Amino acid sequence: MKFTTTLVVLLTLYAVTGFSQVKNLNPATIAPTPLFAGYPGSISCKEAELGTIFKSLSGQNINIAFSGTPYFSGTVVSNIQRHNNLQSIAIKLPGLNNAVLALTKRIDENNKTIYIGHIINPKNSDAFELKHLADGSYQFVKTDKERILPTCSMQ
Repeated sequence: MKFTTTLVVLLTLYAVTGFSQVKNLNPATIAPTPLFAGYPGSISCKEAELGTIFKSLSGQNINIAFSGTPYFSGTVVSNIQRHNNLQSIAIKLPGLNNAVLALTKRIDENNKTIYIGHIINPKNSDAFELKHLADGSYQFVKTDKERILPTCSMQ
């Protein structure tokens, strides 16, 4: 009986030691890689180009060019007109690891169109955020994904 107890203790210690040395392979703990490393820090776009995107229908494949340069292609996942002054569109970009280009168009009380949006994939470390510049133009500016989607800690 002493031999059996010793054997059980040794096997338990061996198992605990073996499991403790296995790396945590939880996908949530693996550091995300950048998706837009090959892209410039900012992509200029015209208000008219942004407006054209909203004419696309759900299920439609579209190519998106900014300032005459083709940048993205994908499928319109949704195009929802929420009110007369609010419309949102989401485009899945298979060439970018299925990142999503999400844009919202809002008409303010002065009848001025305002666009907000981003291109993001939660699996990657970077993203693009649409910025409205002082001169009235727009730019997608590369940013850290954590600025858009902060990590929540459950501790």
